[in-house]
Amino acid sequence: MDYVYMRAAEMVLIEAEAKAQSGDESGAAETLSVLMANRDPEWNQTSVSVEDVYLQRRIELWGEGFEYFDLKRLNKGINRDYEGSNHRLPLVVEAGANEWVYKIPVNEIQENPQINPEDNNK
Repeated sequence: MDYVYMRAAEMVLIEAEAKAQSGDESGAAETLSVLMANRDPEWNQTSVSVEDVYLQRRIELWGEGFEYFDLKRLNKGINRDYEGSNHRLPLVVEAGANEWVYKIPVNEIQENPQINPEDNNK
């Protein structure tokens, strides 16, 4: 049984991002204030940039599996190798690098006569 869930916070963040990307930074702040009222009651910005919305998205959706898709969608890389980082394993992957692409499993290539090793996502 597969259930698709979407939290209300995600809907608010999508709307705020859309408004910020369209240039309505005050509308984005107004939309984001719905979410921020519970997290930080003293938050009272009247204008937010797209990057501000991305930061709040990362904070609110941390650990829920959104970052990979957001980084791919926004064509951003990842850097976990910086001074003061708390990541155990340093990692740097540039935007658009081959590591962002899921590979066709070897078993699928071996068992499917329609797929050759050259067809794998490169």
